[in-house]
Amino acid sequence: MRWWVLIVATACTSDPVTDDVTTSDTSTTDTATTPEEPPPDYGVSGPFGVGTERVTVKGAEGDLSVQVWYPTTDETGTEVRYDGVFAGEAFLGASVVCEQTRPLAAFSHGSGGIRYQSAFLTEHLATHGWVVVAPDHPGNTFFDGFPDVAALLTSRPRDIMDTVDWMLGEVERDESSWFGCTDPAEGYAVIGHSFGGYTAMAVGGGAVEDGTGFLDVADARVNAIVPLAPWDVIGRLDDGAADITVPTLILTGELDETTTIDQVRRMWDPLQVTPRWLAVFPEGGHFSFSPVACFTFEGDGCGKGFLDMERANELTAEATTAFLEGTRGVSRAYEAMPFEAPELEWEEGAR
Repeated sequence: MRWWVLIVATACTSDPVTDDVTTSDTSTTDTATTPEEPPPDYGVSGPFGVGTERVTVKGAEGDLSVQVWYPTTDETGTEVRYDGVFAGEAFLGASVVCEQTRPLAAFSHGSGGIRYQSAFLTEHLATHGWVVVAPDHPGNTFFDGFPDVAALLTSRPRDIMDTVDWMLGEVERDESSWFGCTDPAEGYAVIGHSFGGYTAMAVGGGAVEDGTGFLDVADARVNAIVPLAPWDVIGRLDDGAADITVPTLILTGELDETTTIDQVRRMWDPLQVTPRWLAVFPEGGHFSFSPVACFTFEGDGCGKGFLDMERANELTAEATTAFLEGTRGVSRAYEAMPFEAPELEWEEGAR
C-alpha cells in the first residue's frame, strides 16, 4: 500500500373596493433589496500568502517531524524546497498572520508517503486562512522499509493527536509565533490520503477492528474529515464507518488500483452522518492526490491515461476548502463545492 426564487412577497393586498368608492395609494415604498452575495470561490487562492516551517514535536512514541502551513501577508521571502528537493509555493519562516483565530486542520500522508506529499492542498488551505499541521508517520514514510501495519493502526492516529496537542499548546504560549492563532474549543479537521484516509476516519470516530475487538483511537475534538482514496486496512474499517459522527467528504478515483472504488464504497456505504459526500474522478487514480509520488512512479494516477494532475489537484483543493469552510458555517460555502465540474461525479448523503 504505497502510495471529495428570490421570492418577493409582494403582498398583493388590494384595498377593499366598494361599488362607489375607488381608493388610490400614491405613496411610494422603497422595495429595493440588497443583492445576495454569490458563493465564495475556493477554486482560486485566497487572500493570503503561505508561510511554512518544519518543527520537531515530542510525541508519545518519540520525535515527530512536522510541517506547518499558515497564512502570511509577506510578499517575498525564501521559497520552500521540501527536504531540499521538492519546490513548493510557500515562504520559509514567513510572518504569521493571527489577528484573528484561524481554523486548524491536520494532514495524514499515505503509506510510504511524506508529510508534504499533498502540498498543493495544504498550501491552498493556508491561502484561505487555515493553519495546517502534518507529521511524518515514523516507520511509514518514503524513507522507511516495509511497515508494521498492526502497530500503525494505533500509532498513526496518535501521531495526529500528538501533533495537534503541540499546536494547541503553542497557541497558548505567549512567546510562540502561533500564539492565539487557533481556538482549542473549535476542534480541528483531519485530511488524509490512502492509509492517511484510514487515519482520518479512525480519528474521526470510525470503529477499527484489530482482530480481538475495537481500538479506541478516536479524538472527540475532530470536527470534520476528508479521506482521499482511503484504505480500509483489509477490512479493519468498513462497517465501523457507521460510527463516524462528523461531516465527511470522501474523494477517490474510479481507476484507482491501490484502494479500489469498490473498497472505498465499503467505507462510504455504512456512513450515516450528515452532511456527507462522495466525489469520484472517473479518470483519477490513487496518486491523483499525491503528486510527489509521480516523481518515482508511473501509473495509478501518474502519467498518460489519467486526469491531468494539475486539474485533479485544483478540484481536490477547491472541494476540500469549500467543504471545510461549510462545516464552519461560512455562508454559502457548501454551494461553492465543484458539483458541476465535468471531471467529478458526486453522491450525497441525505441532509
